[in-house]
Amino acid sequence: MKYFRALLIIWLFSARSFAAEFAVSPMMIELESSPRVIENFSFQVFGKTAGQVKITAWDMEQQLTGHMGFVEVNGDQEKLSSWVQLDNPTFSVKKDESVEVTGKVTIPPWANGSYHTAVMVEEARAPDAKGVVVNVRYAVILNIRVAGKKSRISSSFSDLRLIEQEGEFYIAGRFINNSNRDYRLSSKAQLRSADNKL
Repeated sequence: MKYFRALLIIWLFSARSFAAEFAVSPMMIELESSPRVIENFSFQVFGKTAGQVKITAWDMEQQLTGHMGFVEVNGDQEKLSSWVQLDNPTFSVKKDESVEVTGKVTIPPWANGSYHTAVMVEEARAPDAKGVVVNVRYAVILNIRVAGKKSRISSSFSDLRLIEQEGEFYIAGRFINNSNRDYRLSSKAQLRSADNKL
């Protein structure tokens, strides 16, 4: 059994595959635009090691936790990521050198408000790559604000509750933005007794 374990450990270390390392800048691109306009964008990929890179457009969706998640859509033309066209989806980068990634966003005629999508940067690996594959993705966020007709700001609130965490009590609830653009929201809570006293 000890001999088998030694062989297994040796195989794992000999079979593992090291991922190429990149640095991406900037990680957030702000675009101010209007309907029926094509906006160009660019960012830099710096090679900490040499490797092949692929870039793809992903959708972003807000999770129940409030955080933003990334969704691969695989060419679905109904998704926001279909607005994004990338000039060179795959390329090579040398160690200690930078490559400029370029693309454009086509704003449809009906767009109005705030939109978020992402360009995912990762190592391009062969499908039959052997060993333990380590796949690291870097997301470049496209924050798109489209100046169209002014829309009314609207939000809703639900699920007000008192929760306990680590011996302390917190007030929690769920806000939903019913508008088609981002805006800042402030709130305050008042605690009253059964006889309506603060």
